[in-house]
Amino acid sequence: MNSTSRLRRGREDSGSGEKEAAGQVGAFLMARFAIRRDALVDGIKPTDRISYDGAHWNIKEMKQLRDNTRFLEITAVKDLG
Repeated sequence: MNSTSRLRRGREDSGSGEKEAAGQVGAFLMARFAIRRDALVDGIKPTDRISYDGAHWNIKEMKQLRDNTRFLEITAVKDLG
């Protein structure tokens, strides 16, 4: 999904870290995206990915913003290698 046209305030970084998988250590960046809801956005599943600013982000959590039901907040991670 290319979400750039639906973003409310762009990407907000929320953390970073390292992970170990198959004996290799890699870094990741976590961010939150606030996206205006519509039929396409309402069809997003946790198995989908976000394409933003030339990178692919894996969705970890989706929730409705408390202050505004027109937006969905998506927490996603990007591998840094």
